[in-house]
Amino acid sequence: MNFLDRLLSGDAHELAEPISKGLAELEAAAVHRFNQPFVDLTPEQQDALLEAVERKYFFQQLVQLTGEGFYADAGNGGNLGEISWKMIGYQPRLKGNMQ
Repeated sequence: MNFLDRLLSGDAHELAEPISKGLAELEAAAVHRFNQPFVDLTPEQQDALLEAVERKYFFQQLVQLTGEGFYADAGNGGNLGEISWKMIGYQPRLKGNMQ
């Protein structure tokens, strides 16, 4: 299970419905405006739709959780391959070596 799925089904369960509804509205806007699903839009079309929702609650929460997942402990389902830690030069302590 990835970081967002784990969080939205656990500690942040109260955000699951607003984020799900917001993403459904974003998808509906893509189809209405461009006759295509969001994933198939050009980067410019995606940006236009995202700019329209950037101040909405669901989107702000999604952005925050995404950032948290990017820097999270890989054991929590985020930071796949510890890539963000490598990017910033962080080396986690090994278990049993907490000096």
